[in-house]
Amino acid sequence: MWMAAFAIVLMAAQPRATDIACDATVLQESWNLLALANFGQSDFEHGAFIVRDDRGQLRLSVWRFDRELRSAHFSGPIPPGVVAITHTHPNPLPMPSDDDMLLARRTGLPVYVLTRMLITATDGRRTRVVVGRDWRPVQFANQVAGGCDTTAAK
Repeated sequence: MWMAAFAIVLMAAQPRATDIACDATVLQESWNLLALANFGQSDFEHGAFIVRDDRGQLRLSVWRFDRELRSAHFSGPIPPGVVAITHTHPNPLPMPSDDDMLLARRTGLPVYVLTRMLITATDGRRTRVVVGRDWRPVQFANQVAGGCDTTAAK
């Protein structure tokens, strides 16, 4: 009986799988993408694919900027290893749009939305908040490292 209870406690203590948006490289490159959009102060969106390379590392493959108002588009061959789509939104519009939800359903890829204080995502059916606070990547060596825990909370 105590073995079953111990196993339940161990399962409860196991960390949940970290969202790919919280990968340290993805988080830093997403911050850089948001910087291109003036940290959400611009109505012009920037987009990228989140790609897993041959070594299993995640990175962003940034799309060419077309200077389209409240829209980001990609044309050309989709790079190998794409696992998600991410793009900026103006800060007042932090949630995935209907078009974002349609894109997620059509491609089968999660779509992430980056604003200054939120990272949200949709699978085309549900929308969720991935990070609901200041997600600026670590700036100082004494901050905690690892995924979204590397953000500087206000």
